[in-house]
Amino acid sequence: MRWAIAAAVLLGLTGTISALGPGSLEPQGTAAWRVLIGAVALLAASALRGNPVWRARLAWQWAGAGSLALVVNQLAFFAALDRLGVAVATVVTIAALPVTGGLIDGVSARRRPRRNWVVGVAMGIVGTALLVSGDVRFDLLGLALSIISGVAAALVGMCAQRQVGVAPLTGIAAIVGGAAVLLTPLAMVHLGNVTVSWSAWATVTALGLVSMAAAYTCWSNGLAGLSLGVVTAVGLLEPAVAAILAVVVLDETLGWRGALGIAVVLAGVGLSSVGPAATGRRPA
Repeated sequence: MRWAIAAAVLLGLTGTISALGPGSLEPQGTAAWRVLIGAVALLAASALRGNPVWRARLAWQWAGAGSLALVVNQLAFFAALDRLGVAVATVVTIAALPVTGGLIDGVSARRRPRRNWVVGVAMGIVGTALLVSGDVRFDLLGLALSIISGVAAALVGMCAQRQVGVAPLTGIAAIVGGAAVLLTPLAMVHLGNVTVSWSAWATVTALGLVSMAAAYTCWSNGLAGLSLGVVTAVGLLEPAVAAILAVVVLDETLGWRGALGIAVVLAGVGLSSVGPAATGRRPA
C-alpha cells in the first residue's frame, strides 16, 4: 500500500512543478519530454540494479500495448485540457481510472467489485470534484478524450501486471521506454521550447525524474502487490496532494469546499482499500 500512496504523492507534485516553471512551456511538448527523460532514468536504474530491459524475459506484446496506452493517455489528457479546462478534464480522467481498474479486476477474477470499493471510489470521485474550481466548460469531444485518458492509464497498469516473473522496475521501464520512442518526434518538434532557458529545462527534467521515473517506480511496486482496482483507487489521492501543495507552496486558497474534498477523498481511499487485494503478478 505504501508504494501506491507514494506514487500518488509524487504524481501530485506534477502541477506544482509545472506552476513553478516558465509559462512558455507548451503542454504537449512538456508531456513528451517528461516521458523521454523519465524513460532514460528508468532504463538506467533498471540496468544499474542488474536487470537491464534488453536482457529481461518480458512479455513484449504487453510491454508494447502498455507503451501505446501510455502515449494515448498523455496525448488524450493534454488535448482534453485544451477543450475542457483543468477542472473538468481532471475530474473525468481521475474518475475513469479507478472505474476501469475495478472493471478489469472484475473481468479477470470473474467476480463483482467489493461493495466498500465501489462506495470508496464514488466518495473519491465526489471529493475530487469538490477540489477543482474555476470555469467549467463542457465539450463532447473533450469529455471523450478525458475518459480515454483515464482508461488508457488503467490499461498501462494492467500491462505492467502482465509482466509476471520480471522485476517491477524492469517491466515499467520497458513500457515507458517504448512510449518514449513513440513520443520522440513530438519531443524534437518542441526541443526549442524546452531549451530556450535553464528554468524550462530544469522544469521538464524535474517532471521526468520526479513525476515520471520516481512515481512510476513506486506505482509498479504497488501493482506487484495489490490489485489494479486498489492501486487506481489510491490514485485518487493525487488531486488532494496537488491541492495541499498549491496552498503550502503556491500560496493558493483552499476554502471550505477544498477542505471537504480532501476529507472525502481520504475517507474514500481508505474505504476502497479495505479487504483482500490480490495481484495479477508477482515481483521477481
